Amino acid sequence: MCHQLLARAPRDAAWEIASAWRNVEAELLEHMAAEEHAILPSYAEHAPADAQRIADDHARIRELLVQIGAATAAPEACCTHLRELVAVLDVHADHEDSHMYPWAQRHLPQLVQRSLFARFVALWFHRR
Repeated sequence: MCHQLLARAPRDAAWEIASAWRNVEAELLEHMAAEEHAILPSYAEHAPADAQRIADDHARIRELLVQIGAATAAPEACCTHLRELVAVLDVHADHEDSHMYPWAQRHLPQLVQRSLFARFVALWFHRR
């Protein structure tokens, strides 16, 4: 979604960028909240330093969300912050995919896994 917004930003009006941004922001916030609620507390018992790294990444991502939200009226500034967010998200997602999520698949109760899956699928369908 961030890549799509970056591609659109130079040609779209500020209000279109702001509207698209609100959807991206809501999805990212919901995704992080789901992880923080359902995975991170248990994962912190297994790998406290890594869980803290993920929580710190989430805090940095939230800071960038605020910066982008404030810059949607200025496409150049918005794109600069959005490129930074994409870079942070790429590294963050790779890390979670190689550390936290494999652990979660092996250790979280099946009910929690299904609940997370349902939340993420609902987000995906909501944006369609």
